[in-house]
Amino acid sequence: MNSKKDFEATARIIAEVGRGARSGMYAGMTREAAFNELLSVLANEFCENYRRENPRFDCARFLKACGLEGC
Repeated sequence: MNSKKDFEATARIIAEVGRGARSGMYAGMTREAAFNELLSVLANEFCENYRRENPRFDCARFLKACGLEGC
């Protein structure tokens, strides 16, 4: 079951990644490259959040489940 803390963390991550995207950090990239980078940043932010909650959280396994191995 998700808690208020979970929803707040999700909103923070999406807002931070969105600010980066709107700031032009993907300018000069192809649309596909920018999309892939955005997914990678988003997944890694969630991974770090989960690792703070649980130091034993397996980020590599999480990224693999997201289809983003090696990101």
